[in-house]
Order: sequence, then C-alpha cells, then structure tokens
Amino acid sequence: MAAADARAHDRVEFMGLAFHVQPFEALIDGLIARCTRPGYGFVVTPNVDHVNKFHTGGVDRDTYLAAEIMVNDSKILEALASRVNKTLPATPGSDIVSALLHHPNAKDIRFAVVGPTPDDFALLKAKFPDLQLEFVPAAARLERGSENWQNVLDAVLDQKFDILLCCISFPKQEYLSYDLGQAGCTQGLSICAGASIDFLTGRQKRAPQIFQTLRAEWLYRLLGNPRRLARRYLIEGPRIFRLFWTLEKRKPQA
Repeated sequence: MAAADARAHDRVEFMGLAFHVQPFEALIDGLIARCTRPGYGFVVTPNVDHVNKFHTGGVDRDTYLAAEIMVNDSKILEALASRVNKTLPATPGSDIVSALLHHPNAKDIRFAVVGPTPDDFALLKAKFPDLQLEFVPAAARLERGSENWQNVLDAVLDQKFDILLCCISFPKQEYLSYDLGQAGCTQGLSICAGASIDFLTGRQKRAPQIFQTLRAEWLYRLLGNPRRLARRYLIEGPRIFRLFWTLEKRKPQA
C-alpha cells in the first residue's frame, strides 16, 4: 500500500483559517511520509487562544497563514464549527507528537528538538532511546531578531532534521518555524509543538478523561495554574464567541 500523503485531506474553512481534516492515523502516516521529501514546511495547531490572537493582532497573520498544514487543537472550536454544520475534529498537538515518536518508521526519522531544558530533553531521550533525537539549546527568553534567535536558527539548520519539534511557546514557535524557511531550510517539517514534550516526560499531565469528554481541558489547566492562565481563559478566551458570531453565524451558509 502506498504511503499516506499529508496533502491528501479535506480543507475546512472556519473563522478565517483553512484547517486540514484527515483521520488521525492517515494524518500521522502522511506527516512521516512528507518529512523526508524535498521542500520545507511547518505545521501549526490552532486553539482558541491562537484564533483570538490571529484576529486581534497578537500574531503576525501572514506568518501563521504560511503554514503548510493547520490542524485544529481545540474542542471548543470543534463544537463551534458544528453549530454551522462544519466537521472540525480536535486533534491535540501533544497527540500528534506522541504518535510521531511512536510511529513504526520513527527510527528512520531524524528528529531535532528545540525548547525543552537539557534535563527534560534527557528524559525524552531516555524514553525513546532508539530514536535519532538531537537537542538544540535555546535561551529561556528568546526574542525574534535577537542574536540568540539567530543562533537557534543556525543551530537548527546545522542539524539537517526531518522533523523539528519546536517547543518554545506560541507565537515564537510559529515565527521560528517560518524564519527557518526564510533562512534557507530546504527539507523537513517543523511541528509547532507547544508543551507536547512536557506531557511525554511527565512534566505536565493531560486532563482526566471526564474533562476531555466535557470539552473542559481548559478548566483543568486553569485550576492547576490559575495565576498564569486566568486572564487567558476567563478574559481573553470568551472573545472567541463574539468572533464566531461575526465571522461565521452572520455570513450566509452554503
């Protein structure tokens, strides 16, 4: 059977973004196949916070839209899409990263990882001792355009990766992934992976199933770290409903 292709998918236009929709196993097989072909690209996984910032100036729109693949990472977006008869299943970025590292062909893939601390990378390496995992150190507070930023770009380019797990938080990971292409990267796939490595190493824990079923993983995270997340989830997050009404409910449906 021919390998799956990450480009063979449905596109769902929702809230100004074109989402890639494909069964999970086909998505993962397609990413594995895509990462060793000529040409560089990157993958973004929008959630409510990302979509809000996309429409309110919190992220450079052209950079975000340059992603080759865009996968929904929010059950809230999934639920809202269903209100206008669109199927947009949520596929957490952490599930994508875990599936890539556990894939039967993963041993043949060159992975580079940027973002975790050296200790966390050592935990990841110990968890996957048979994989080709290379660590790219990065300053704790990277600023786009700084000397440290350029150093990370150069270090990633030197790795000649097939898959880069870019874990330096939104939107810096998207900017770094974009800048790699601008810096001359010609092969490989960067996955904007957020806290995915933290879940794999046990640094963070996924919400219990009951929270996932109720589409309330955000609430579990909020309860675990209210000081850091209260503004995002209680003040900024609800803006998604106004945007949804403006962008989807008020326009004629096909």
